[in-house]
Amino acid sequence: MAVFEKGIHGIFRGRIGQIIGLKVNGKQYARSLPTPSKNPPTVGQLNQRLKFKLLMEWLRPLKSVIDVGYLRGSGHASPLNRAMSYHLKEAVIGVAPDYMIDFSKVILSRGRLLPSVAMEMSLVGNCLLVTWADFHWSMYCDLYDRACFVVYNVDRKEVLMFPDVAERREGKVSLCLTEGFARGGVHVWMQYVGRGGLVSTTVYLGLL
Repeated sequence: MAVFEKGIHGIFRGRIGQIIGLKVNGKQYARSLPTPSKNPPTVGQLNQRLKFKLLMEWLRPLKSVIDVGYLRGSGHASPLNRAMSYHLKEAVIGVAPDYMIDFSKVILSRGRLLPSVAMEMSLVGNCLLVTWADFHWSMYCDLYDRACFVVYNVDRKEVLMFPDVAERREGKVSLCLTEGFARGGVHVWMQYVGRGGLVSTTVYLGLL
């Protein structure tokens, strides 16, 4: 139902027929809704929907990570929309209908903080051990930047998130996985969150 502010011939919010009134950045706009197409979707449109569905199902459980990692960006797109845009262009591979995600190209965080160097990981029982090193401290490589990890098992289609589990200065962390989670192999990503909401770009540590 429309909410009228200045009468039927004035500014309004809501919908009347195919006309919708809305307020954006303090300004009132009225626009017509697009007429639904009667033509069947093209092959390209169907393929794009398959890619979108694949990515949305995978990224949605990671929304809390993406909301931080893609918070700073240009335009009015949401963090999830910015993440979707990147992965649609860069991380989806294969031929329809068998699209897949190239996990080595997944980026869950984009920012100015520097990643660590000489990163290594190993699996001992159900614990994932990760070590790293940094040699030059700066405003983009701070002792107290907080390390965050994402671990994904493709076979189980399950993800584990480890936010703020260690400080950069510690140089190592042990991540306790659930029983049997690493069976069949896991993909691992690392990123930093710093002061003032600064983040690093995700580093793919590999398949273990």
